Amino acid sequence: MLHFLARRYAVVAVDSGAAALAVIAARAVALVITDLSMPGMHGIQLTAAIKATTPTTRVAIITAYDVQDAARQAKAVGAEYVFPKPFMMMQLKQMLEESFPMPESDTR
Repeated sequence: MLHFLARRYAVVAVDSGAAALAVIAARAVALVITDLSMPGMHGIQLTAAIKATTPTTRVAIITAYDVQDAARQAKAVGAEYVFPKPFMMMQLKQMLEESFPMPESDTR
């Protein structure tokens, strides 16, 4: 997935929620894709921290757990997307198109 994204977007990969927050503190980040269950910081905790400091950063949470429960928790803290594992590339593509709309060409 990382290779797919890196072909079109500037991608920064990190290995923890704390590292993600450090990157967000240092530079503008438009979209964060995170797992729900991670060591050290749960995806819901990460989303809440992101939204507290940079509310315009969009967040997508990926989970192998109960999607309904995860979606409820994620939406409560401001996540825009929740995807079940395994997710389909079409879901990722749609999310990226919504997050980064291509400018319409001038039709004059």
